[in-house]
Amino acid sequence: MFLYHGTTTENANTIISQQKFDLNLCGSQWGSTYGKGIYFSPSKQEASVYGETILQIETNVEPLKLDKHYSPNDRNHKRQIKKILYTLGPDALLSCDNKEIVIFNTENTIRNIRIV
Repeated sequence: MFLYHGTTTENANTIISQQKFDLNLCGSQWGSTYGKGIYFSPSKQEASVYGETILQIETNVEPLKLDKHYSPNDRNHKRQIKKILYTLGPDALLSCDNKEIVIFNTENTIRNIRIV
Protein backbone atom coordinates (compact mmCIF):
# COMPACT_ATOMS: atom_id res chain seq x y z
CA MET A 1 0.00 0.00 0.00
CA PHE A 2 1.20 3.52 -0.82
CA LEU A 3 0.66 6.35 1.68
CA TYR A 4 1.50 10.05 1.61
CA HIS A 5 2.96 12.45 4.18
CA GLY A 6 2.98 16.24 3.82
CA THR A 7 5.91 18.11 5.37
CA THR A 8 8.37 20.93 4.83
CA THR A 9 11.04 20.60 2.15
CA GLU A 10 13.73 20.67 4.84
CA ASN A 11 12.09 17.83 6.79
CA ALA A 12 11.51 15.86 3.59
CA ASN A 13 15.19 16.07 2.66
CA THR A 14 16.20 14.81 6.12
CA ILE A 15 13.68 11.94 5.98
CA ILE A 16 14.84 10.98 2.46
CA SER A 17 18.54 11.06 3.38
CA GLN A 18 17.97 8.89 6.47
CA GLN A 19 15.21 6.76 4.87
CA LYS A 20 13.27 6.91 8.14
CA PHE A 21 10.94 9.06 10.19
CA ASP A 22 12.05 10.34 13.61
CA LEU A 23 9.40 9.28 16.14
CA ASN A 24 10.88 11.76 18.63
CA LEU A 25 9.45 14.60 16.52
CA CYS A 26 5.89 13.24 16.61
CA GLY A 27 3.37 15.96 17.38
CA SER A 28 5.89 18.79 16.95
CA GLN A 29 4.09 20.28 13.93
CA TRP A 30 0.42 19.27 13.75
CA GLY A 31 -0.48 17.43 16.92
CA SER A 32 -1.37 13.91 17.82
CA THR A 33 -5.11 13.23 17.62
CA TYR A 34 -4.66 9.45 17.53
CA GLY A 35 -1.51 9.25 19.60
CA LYS A 36 2.20 9.72 19.07
CA GLY A 37 3.01 8.39 15.63
CA ILE A 38 3.66 9.38 12.03
CA TYR A 39 0.53 10.55 10.20
CA PHE A 40 -0.15 9.60 6.59
CA SER A 41 -3.00 9.74 4.13
CA PRO A 42 -3.97 7.43 1.28
CA SER A 43 -4.50 10.66 -0.71
CA LYS A 44 -1.74 12.94 -2.04
CA GLN A 45 -4.24 15.79 -2.04
CA GLU A 46 -5.06 15.30 1.66
CA ALA A 47 -1.34 15.09 2.55
CA SER A 48 -0.67 18.38 0.74
CA VAL A 49 -2.68 20.19 3.43
CA TYR A 50 0.14 19.47 5.91
CA GLY A 51 3.17 20.65 3.94
CA GLU A 52 4.51 21.84 0.61
CA THR A 53 6.48 18.63 -0.01
CA ILE A 54 4.74 15.27 -0.30
CA LEU A 55 6.50 12.04 0.57
CA GLN A 56 5.29 8.67 -0.65
CA ILE A 57 6.00 5.53 1.33
CA GLU A 58 5.30 1.87 0.84
CA THR A 59 4.01 -0.10 3.79
CA ASN A 60 2.63 -3.51 4.62
CA VAL A 61 1.04 -2.35 7.88
CA GLU A 62 -2.59 -3.31 8.45
CA PRO A 63 -4.19 -0.50 10.44
CA LEU A 64 -7.01 -0.98 12.90
CA LYS A 65 -9.98 1.05 11.62
CA LEU A 66 -11.63 3.28 14.20
CA ASP A 67 -15.41 3.15 14.50
CA LYS A 68 -15.98 6.89 15.07
CA HIS A 69 -14.39 10.32 14.80
CA TYR A 70 -12.12 11.31 17.67
CA SER A 71 -11.45 14.94 18.56
CA PRO A 72 -8.00 16.03 19.79
CA ASN A 73 -9.71 18.51 22.13
CA ASP A 74 -11.95 15.98 23.87
CA ARG A 75 -10.33 14.44 26.97
CA ASN A 76 -12.70 11.49 26.90
CA HIS A 77 -11.70 10.75 23.32
CA LYS A 78 -8.02 10.92 24.27
CA ARG A 79 -8.63 8.38 27.04
CA GLN A 80 -10.49 6.09 24.62
CA ILE A 81 -7.61 6.22 22.12
CA LYS A 82 -5.08 5.48 24.87
CA LYS A 83 -7.18 2.48 25.94
CA ILE A 84 -7.31 1.16 22.35
CA LEU A 85 -3.54 1.54 22.02
CA TYR A 86 -2.87 -0.06 25.40
CA THR A 87 -5.25 -3.01 25.06
CA LEU A 88 -4.95 -3.81 21.36
CA GLY A 89 -1.45 -2.49 20.65
CA PRO A 90 -1.92 -1.94 16.92
CA ASP A 91 1.03 -0.83 14.75
CA ALA A 92 -1.35 1.63 13.07
CA LEU A 93 -4.81 3.21 13.23
CA LEU A 94 -7.08 4.25 10.36
CA SER A 95 -9.53 7.10 10.93
CA CYS A 96 -13.20 6.26 10.42
CA ASP A 97 -13.33 8.55 7.35
CA ASN A 98 -10.30 6.77 5.80
CA LYS A 99 -8.39 10.07 5.52
CA GLU A 100 -5.64 9.46 8.09
CA ILE A 101 -3.44 6.55 8.98
CA VAL A 102 -1.08 6.89 11.91
CA ILE A 103 1.79 4.43 12.18
CA PHE A 104 3.22 3.93 15.67
CA ASN A 105 5.91 1.39 14.86
CA THR A 106 7.91 2.55 11.85
CA GLU A 107 10.61 -0.11 12.07
CA ASN A 108 10.21 -2.67 9.30
CA THR A 109 6.82 -1.19 8.30
CA ILE A 110 7.92 1.72 6.10
CA ARG A 111 10.08 1.44 3.00
CA ASN A 112 10.90 3.22 -0.26
CA ILE A 113 10.43 6.79 0.98
CA ARG A 114 10.48 9.28 -1.88
CA ILE A 115 9.30 12.74 -2.85
CA VAL A 116 6.38 12.79 -5.30
